[in-house]
Amino acid sequence: MTYKFKQETLPTPNNSFEKIEKGKAAELLVQQYLSKLGYRFVTSNFRLKVGEIDLIFERKVGKDKSLVFVEVRSSDGFNPRLKLSITPAKIRKIHKTIYFYLQRNPKYRGWAVQLDVVWVEYLEGRVFIEHLKNVC
Repeated sequence: MTYKFKQETLPTPNNSFEKIEKGKAAELLVQQYLSKLGYRFVTSNFRLKVGEIDLIFERKVGKDKSLVFVEVRSSDGFNPRLKLSITPAKIRKIHKTIYFYLQRNPKYRGWAVQLDVVWVEYLEGRVFIEHLKNVC
C-alpha cells in the first residue's frame, strides 16, 4: 500500500547543498513524518561493511510489535528513475544488515521485521513524500 504525504510549507533546498546534506535533510523529514504516524524512532545510519540502514523505528499496534527498517531515497524534481534505484542487490545488502542488527540487539527477538522505502521529492518549492510499506 502506498501513502502520499504533501507538505507545502517546506522550501526546496537550493542547489548549493551537497548531495549528502540533501540526503540527511530527506532522512530528517522522513523521521518527522513517520513519528507523526506513530512510529517510535530508534536510530539512524546503522552502518556495517555489508550495508547501511537509513532509519530504524519501533511500531506497536495493540499487542503487535514491529521493528521497521527504512530506506530513504530523494531527488530534486520529478525523477521517474528514483523508484528503480532500489535494486535486488540493494535489498540483499539491506537484508544482511538487518540480520546483523538483530543479532546485536536481542531485545527485538520475536518482533516482526518490516522493510519500508520512502521517496522524497523536492518539486517546485514543495516536498512530496511517498511511503511504501513492507516491500519484502
